Amino acid sequence: MMDIKFEIDPSEKDSKEIYDGLVAYNKPHFGYEKLINFACFLRDEDNHICGGATGEIADDLAFIWLLWVDEKCRGGAGRKIMNMVEQELRARHVKEIHLDTYSFQAPEFYRKLGFIEVSRMVVNKAKNIEKIFFNKEL
Repeated sequence: MMDIKFEIDPSEKDSKEIYDGLVAYNKPHFGYEKLINFACFLRDEDNHICGGATGEIADDLAFIWLLWVDEKCRGGAGRKIMNMVEQELRARHVKEIHLDTYSFQAPEFYRKLGFIEVSRMVVNKAKNIEKIFFNKEL
């Protein structure tokens, strides 16, 4: 008999099993050999991370999952991070980047970087928050 259990703060190991299982299922459909994780870090003069981006590369596609810059480091840092990410992805023969953001975060920022909105959906009707999906061809 199988056991189903809902957990708050599951272990990283258990969560990774779900992630790895989905990646293995998706692999033949997308045709990529493997997913490659990447990160780009912005560090201050004391070597503390004050911003960065994380994502994955699947052959000629890249997915940016997170982009964050501490308020004290803003003023062009996000653009510099994204420029470096794009440069590194081009060097790895990536042809398209996918990402998403919330309506209260940075949709205009991504538009200024040349990303095209491809879809949006309401995720919190009471607060009028939308999730916006973007693509950019390199």
